[in-house]
Amino acid sequence: MVVTEFVEMPLLPDSDAGHGGRFVYGVAESVKGAFESAASRVQEHSGSRTPLVTGAGEDFRGHFSEVFAANAATASRDAESLAAALRTVAGYVGTMISEARDEDDRRRENNEWVRRHNNRNWLEEGWDNLWGEEARPNMEPGSAPSFPSEAPASGAREAPGPGGGYGGGTSSARPESLRSFAAGSRGLDDGIASVPGSLESELSSFADRCGWGRIDAAGVVTAFREYLRLNEADAAWAVVVADAFAAAGSEGAVSTLSDAAVNEALAAAGVSANRTGLVIDPPTAAGAMPSSGYANDPVNTATGNFIEPETDLGFAGASTDLVLTRMYNSLGSGLDTVGVFGPGWASVLDQHLVLSDEGCRWVLADGRAVDFPREGAGWARAVGENYWLARHPVTEPFLAELTSVPEGVTEVLVVTDNQGGWWAYTTAGVWLGTGAGPGRTISAHRSAPSGTVSDAVASDVMDPAGVDDREAAAAPDTESTVDGGGPGVVHRLVHVRGRFLEIDYADGVVAVVRGSDGRRVQYGYDAEGRLVTVGTETGTRTYRWNEQGLIASVVSAAGVVEAENTYDEAGRVVLQVTQHGRRTRFAYLPGRVTVVSDEDGSRSNSWVADAKGRLVGVLDAEDRRQSMAYDAHSNLVSLTERDGAVTVHGYDARGRKIRTVTPEGADLSYGWDEQDRITTLVTASGAVVAYEYADDLSRDPSVVVDPLGGRTELQWRDGLLTQVTDPVGVTIGFEYDGFGDLTGTSNAAGDTARIVRDRAGRPVTALSPSGAETRFSYDAAGVLVRRVDPDGAVWAFEHDTAGRTTVMVAPDGGRTVFEYAPNGDLARTTDPMGRSIERVVDELGNLTGAVLPDGASWGFTHDNLSRLVGITDPGGHDWVREYDTVGALTAVVDPTGVRTGAVTDRSSGTASLTDAFSTNTYSFDEYGRPTKIEAVDGSAELVSYDAAGNPVELVDGEGGLTVLGRDVAGKITSITSPSGR
Repeated sequence: MVVTEFVEMPLLPDSDAGHGGRFVYGVAESVKGAFESAASRVQEHSGSRTPLVTGAGEDFRGHFSEVFAANAATASRDAESLAAALRTVAGYVGTMISEARDEDDRRRENNEWVRRHNNRNWLEEGWDNLWGEEARPNMEPGSAPSFPSEAPASGAREAPGPGGGYGGGTSSARPESLRSFAAGSRGLDDGIASVPGSLESELSSFADRCGWGRIDAAGVVTAFREYLRLNEADAAWAVVVADAFAAAGSEGAVSTLSDAAVNEALAAAGVSANRTGLVIDPPTAAGAMPSSGYANDPVNTATGNFIEPETDLGFAGASTDLVLTRMYNSLGSGLDTVGVFGPGWASVLDQHLVLSDEGCRWVLADGRAVDFPREGAGWARAVGENYWLARHPVTEPFLAELTSVPEGVTEVLVVTDNQGGWWAYTTAGVWLGTGAGPGRTISAHRSAPSGTVSDAVASDVMDPAGVDDREAAAAPDTESTVDGGGPGVVHRLVHVRGRFLEIDYADGVVAVVRGSDGRRVQYGYDAEGRLVTVGTETGTRTYRWNEQGLIASVVSAAGVVEAENTYDEAGRVVLQVTQHGRRTRFAYLPGRVTVVSDEDGSRSNSWVADAKGRLVGVLDAEDRRQSMAYDAHSNLVSLTERDGAVTVHGYDARGRKIRTVTPEGADLSYGWDEQDRITTLVTASGAVVAYEYADDLSRDPSVVVDPLGGRTELQWRDGLLTQVTDPVGVTIGFEYDGFGDLTGTSNAAGDTARIVRDRAGRPVTALSPSGAETRFSYDAAGVLVRRVDPDGAVWAFEHDTAGRTTVMVAPDGGRTVFEYAPNGDLARTTDPMGRSIERVVDELGNLTGAVLPDGASWGFTHDNLSRLVGITDPGGHDWVREYDTVGALTAVVDPTGVRTGAVTDRSSGTASLTDAFSTNTYSFDEYGRPTKIEAVDGSAELVSYDAAGNPVELVDGEGGLTVLGRDVAGKITSITSPSGR
């Protein structure tokens, strides 16, 4: 008998080319740290450059001051892009380290088998020959991960030629300020000049000692050097311009020169006037970025990322915060590993913190990643966001409702925003729960994950009719761990008011989610572990995948194909067919411009994003632009509408809005307390609305004081409004059940209206104060099937498997039938007499026709902006509708040619309405309230308001004055006519 001896497979640090190559962890960690450090240094460099730019620009005016500011802004964007690319490389190396450890674990398993095999005695060998030996684990070396090359290209510099083109314009500057900028900028550049060489050295060491895998980051290093070269070009530009202005005056004085002369000086020195940005493929902006633009169903116009937000199970009323959501991203998200719903999906169950020496990355429920740089022993404010991360003791009052903190834990990490929201995590980054004030806390309870569904769960999966009473299961449980240290999976989300969601897993993915009210959702996956079906009582939602491993189409429970996608090689959507059949093309142009149109280029909209993926401009199908600008924390600071009207916002250090100025001239100021609660709203005229709070935890005001001094008092219990007393003492009260759902409303006279609810919180009986009773019945899917009015009249409703109403039966037995088109829209309604009305829609979902029971038809025409521009009646008569640049209706022309038109001037606060017989002019104040109506004969009606915005004086066209008396609550108490009565 021949005994085969096997050889152990070397671990990666000692591996060779024959076994996939070597991988030295220390070298890889050094590379990762070097790129992370380089990213931080670039950001610090850029931040230090900002004061230099500000100082140089103080006395700089004219065209070249704008060039200087634009170049500085480009340099700032270059730094952001470069830092992002450096962190991307660091992330690639981190992923390789993780996968290398997994490969070594696999090799250890193989080696343990080899040792057992080689060390068998003769009895064990005989037994194995007779009965067979255990299978050997896969002995082939695992393949190393591969990543796309990071090869950013620097932007070209444009040099306007001499010979005019400046229209006689002039610029002025103080030369010494420009020289200070140049010297300071060069000093900062010297501080990081050695970094590219250090990175090259790290990459060389990595290439020599980490042959298992490949990282191509030479392009990033090249971009770093190009960044420094462009910075030096900016400094040289400033020196040449300073020389020109100094020649016209003196170093310390402000001098003025023609723009053409300055340009000639730059051209003679061989210095470009303008700097354009580095072109670096940014990391994916995953999830629903609040400042990004989205088109169709929905596609992120900055990145081409197809997102599919889904809500599988949730509650209404006071438990509305308890909801199971998930988000698909066709491009990469912040998740380092596949989430609990399979590839591409992030969910509320996947959110976590990733801690490192450089900072912390927060992965949100939609897959978006927010970074907190390290700052001392803690963390700085989130990059470009209004979020903060800090350590808190578990005894903090705002965490009192959180029931998922593991036993023995005394400290947690908490992310907070500037609106009262918080997200709690263990110090290892495991999500514990979320809240936003009393009565709004969700606790995430965990248990050890299992590879298979338990017997009890399996039987429940197979028996959808079996519904247990699980309300008692909302009691807190002890958080379990895996292997003595790792977190378990979330198996229950519990609302502080008692409702909960239970999650069961199979093979590491979510299999079933059940609500405490008995509702359930079941998930199906294909052989590759991709989510393909989501089943509820109202049908099954389906996801179809393509060969790229991306979602190709989404099919609703009604069988409607909501979106069908075609992607490019990068995973960006290039063509989407909508549920109404429109074939929408997405074209990604240089400069972060995305054109969304029909395939032939018609009905085109252009979306413009900045380097952070924020939407900064939209051009509609008529080439009218709307523009947005943001501060460093992505707060919207200005909105320029298509007619040029500008709304401006100001923010405090925490990103809270403190001022808004509208195009009409309204100037509103906002005050806040230390708990991020609004305390005052002040108008430019001095009117003040003040808010008071009962304690430091409540998010809801206990007192509202209007501009007239009227006090409205509100009483709250655990976040539920129980009583409101208006300024004159009139009180109304509210009652709730144990889950916080409204059950009773009482007026000042003691009359009470009540609502009786079922286990799911749905109203089953409504009782009026007079005793009139309305009853509601639901089917197993939770849709309304029957309503009994107080007079005994019964209304019945029938539905299809998707929960859509198909028949309504009136109390007299008459049946109204609703039919739906393949696109999911209502197509035909048939009344109890058998008469039908049909609806026709176009590929944008706009109503284009209506066919009446007698066959007569109405036609509706829309322009490229989907505005209704024409109506044709059954007799062929046409109505025409016209609009202004912002889409407001400006004219209607009837079939006889009679025109009714409106002209609005927002800046002056006036509007005129002209029909066939007269013209009236309306004046409005800065808040849009009418103050004057002037007829064509010069007569005018006037309206005056008190500080609270209530009309108090009305002057008619003949000069007669009507006075409205009001109490402190604003209710009318007297009316004095022009005659004094």
